[in-house]
Formats: sequence, C-alpha cells, structure tokens
Amino acid sequence: MSSIIKVNTYQDANGNALFSSDGSGNITGNNLLTPAFQAKMSGNQSISDNVYTKVEFDTEDYDTNSMYDTSTYRFTPTIAGKYYVYTYAGLSAEANSELINAKLSIYLNGTQHLFGYMSMSSNYTEIVNITTVGVVDMNGSTDYIEVYASINTVSTTPQVKGTENRARFGAYKIIGA
Repeated sequence: MSSIIKVNTYQDANGNALFSSDGSGNITGNNLLTPAFQAKMSGNQSISDNVYTKVEFDTEDYDTNSMYDTSTYRFTPTIAGKYYVYTYAGLSAEANSELINAKLSIYLNGTQHLFGYMSMSSNYTEIVNITTVGVVDMNGSTDYIEVYASINTVSTTPQVKGTENRARFGAYKIIGA
C-alpha cells in the first residue's frame, strides 16, 4: 500500500515557506544556498614579487544579497552560517621558466584561513593554476573574507591572470548558524 500527499508549498511552524512546487515537479526554494556571490577580475593584476597581495576581484558575476564589495574585494555576509568558499587563479611569472612558487589564500578577517600552494623546486615554469576551497564559519555580523596571492619568481614581475576567465572568487551559505 502506498500513500500520496499532494501539496504545493511546504512551510515551517511559523508559516514561512521553505520550498514550493509548480505542479510540474520543479521545486523553488526559499533562500537555498544564499547569500551567494561570484566575482571575477576585469584584467590581469601585477603584484610585487614574493609579497602577499589582495587579489582585485572587481566585477560581480552575481551577488544574491549585495554582500560583496567590488571596491574592497571583500565578502561580508550578514547572515551567520557555514559558507562554502572557493577561489581559483592563474599565477604567472610572465616569462618562461621563471616561476619558483605560488600561493593563493582565502583570508578570514585579515588572517590567512585557507591556503593553496605550488612549488616548482628546480623545474621552474611560467604559470600555474591554483584552486583553494573550504568551509568557513562566519558570524553574520563582522566576519569577512578576501583572497590574497603571493608569487615568487626568478626575475620577472608576477601577475595574477584575470583575463580569459582564469580567476574567480565566490561563496555560498550551506548551513545556517
């Protein structure tokens, strides 16, 4: 014996809609995976050799709750929870065989929190692509995240490659407070 329950909207005890169906099997959630944002760079960014520098993700792909600031390159959610945070970038020495090592880090409140690193030992290269991901617990009032890069080269000016979709920074809430 089977049972069928037909409803279009599921609500919590206070009458808030959690999710609904359009009658054709398509579900619409209320604030599923939000707040969320993704930002990119409008061009390449030259940085000082072997010095952590904030990466300038100055263009939003999307920002569901207007919590990413394209002038400070910072995400400050006002909703507490655990956030899946990610960044990736091409880090370059701009000259063949001169990249020694590269680091791409996600900072929480001005302190390194998640860390991506690649070292070339003695077989140097020109460019590496690094991805750094993780879950960050944010308090919903003052916590913020940013991305920093450090590129160590033999003698050239390092660059974070922002052209050709080589760099992104984003986050979305996966669990409430």
